[in-house]
Amino acid sequence: SDVGKKGYLSGVGLKAGDKFLSVDGQSVYGQHHLLDLLMETTDEKMIAVENKGKIRTLTFKPTKNAAVKVLDVPVPAHGSWDSFWIWTGLKDEKPLPQTPAMKAELEKGDLILKFNKDRVISSRHLIDLIRENGESEAQMQIQRGEKYLTNSVSPSINPETGRVQIGIALGEDAGIAFAPPSAIYKPVDPTPNPWEQVMEVWDMITLTVGALTRSQETGVGAKDLSGPVGIFGMLSIQVKTDYRLALSFLVLLNINLAILNLLPVPVLDGGHILMSIIEKIRNKPISVRVQEYATTVFAVMLLSFMLYVTFFDIKERVPIFRELFGREATIQENPPSK
Repeated sequence: SDVGKKGYLSGVGLKAGDKFLSVDGQSVYGQHHLLDLLMETTDEKMIAVENKGKIRTLTFKPTKNAAVKVLDVPVPAHGSWDSFWIWTGLKDEKPLPQTPAMKAELEKGDLILKFNKDRVISSRHLIDLIRENGESEAQMQIQRGEKYLTNSVSPSINPETGRVQIGIALGEDAGIAFAPPSAIYKPVDPTPNPWEQVMEVWDMITLTVGALTRSQETGVGAKDLSGPVGIFGMLSIQVKTDYRLALSFLVLLNINLAILNLLPVPVLDGGHILMSIIEKIRNKPISVRVQEYATTVFAVMLLSFMLYVTFFDIKERVPIFRELFGREATIQENPPSK
């Protein structure tokens, strides 16, 4: 369905349950195809819809400009480990090359109207145009506030994915936007036993650690983790949807904390266990001063890390949590057994 509050299809007479059949006589095969047919030109369109066996014809006049919003122009950054070694002074910081979007002077909030001579219809359409263009120089018509600009951009190939890119994060389409489908949750019956839940959390932890240690390949860094704000945000979403989801989330969270607490870090229980093992092997206690220094250093590091991830929680994920909190979600109950 369309987002009526954006004022694009809301005034043509659509009703709940309408099925799009054709646009100007061309059959509609899917949501993206419908978008292409409606927005490829600014000419008035004749839309055939069906509802409860009755076919109606509606007229639709597209907006003058279809566009895709630039959500962000990411600046290349060193991975978490590289940043750490640079911070310690054990590795020299080398300047990272600019992305094609940075060279083209694209900015956050720009509306991309045209790529070469093609009218940009959607994010998916823009990605297709960039890939078809390859590494050749292209002209992009953009709208920045009240100004219309034409910027040259030369896409490059991402060495990790092998795909052509210009280095922008795409936001919502401006023209016609489709509401995201409501999330549907189905209770698991029978519920997983404790061992299955522990193994599920263990798999999550190993995947996360693996992604962090290969941050240059995966693009996942420490700033992508969530702290107390992120955890509370997800819990709020689960509580709003269904108490069973919230209980499941709390169970997984507690198992996660229990596993992390066993890590051999001095400030955690796992660190105390490690020190006890070392004392047993050495057959004499570890110096109190060494224990104090180790605990203090790792406590400061842990608190600093929590502040670090909380900063990015507030900066980048709070808007996402707001959007998720407002999204409709339903619980699909299992049919009663006969």
